[in-house]
Amino acid sequence: DPFHAALGRRFFHLGPPRDDDVHAGLDYERVWDVADATFVLNSGIDRAEETVAFHAATLEAAAARKLPMICANPDLIVRIGDHMQICAGALAERYLELGGAVAWHGKPHRSVYERCFRLLGDPDRSRVLAIGDAFHTDMAGAKGAGIDGLFVLGGIHSEEVGLDHPDMAVVERLGDEHGARPAAAIRRLVW
Repeated sequence: DPFHAALGRRFFHLGPPRDDDVHAGLDYERVWDVADATFVLNSGIDRAEETVAFHAATLEAAAARKLPMICANPDLIVRIGDHMQICAGALAERYLELGGAVAWHGKPHRSVYERCFRLLGDPDRSRVLAIGDAFHTDMAGAKGAGIDGLFVLGGIHSEEVGLDHPDMAVVERLGDEHGARPAAAIRRLVW
């Protein structure tokens, strides 16, 4: 598509080293300064204490150069144990506020579901279940893909819904606010 075709070959990776596999083996050149980049590859933060403000200088420099951004994970926040931390989506949202252009890859965008369906041999959608803890991405993505969603109460909305004694009316309200009520809910996902 025109957005991706115009990216150029040099990217600045806004993300942790553990996400280097996102670009490993591709015919692109990683640069270490936004001033040398033709686009920004955003996969999130490196350390839990990082905030959007922590990345302000990088985001502002990229926006000033009108660099396009690829957001590899639209999640805004994530719960890791008992802590909440921002994700790539929060950085991309700020980049949009600065006037930047963003291409989103991942939930809730239908393309990620279509790719998964193809990889699974195009299964009957009634046999597929999306599992997640975010209405903004997980439940909205499931709805948009035409599959059921299983909402994990112990995730990013746990304080709102109450984990020990969940208030299902709150779950329904959040589902209505996001246009994506889950088919069912569980306290935690364990295996």
